[in-house]
Amino acid sequence: MQFARDKGLDAPETTVRLLSLSIVRYLFIGLRSVAAVLLIGTGLTVTSASWGFAVVQGSALAALTPGNLGITEWGWAAVAELLDVPGGSVILAILVLRIVNIPATLAVMLFSAFGLFNRSATADMR
Repeated sequence: MQFARDKGLDAPETTVRLLSLSIVRYLFIGLRSVAAVLLIGTGLTVTSASWGFAVVQGSALAALTPGNLGITEWGWAAVAELLDVPGGSVILAILVLRIVNIPATLAVMLFSAFGLFNRSATADMR
């Protein structure tokens, strides 16, 4: 705990910054999911896709499988069934989203790594 205080991690500015980044990240995840479902041509409207995203996120809170693999797909299949939409097109959209998530995650990792590298290089120069 003292280490965190010494580094300023308990400062209110840090908390606000982390909360802001978390909100932005979640909004992008939501927009990416809804866009995938709409762009594949599933037959869902923006409203029903947004509602589906909320339901799927709620089901993903129960981490039943490693990495929640399959939970998202089952959630979207259930949403498709409830809304009388062909489940195959929804599952195709979610599989596309899984594939798109790989480069998106790698991009965030690289961006973070460069940020940490630059920060430590600046600290070393002091």
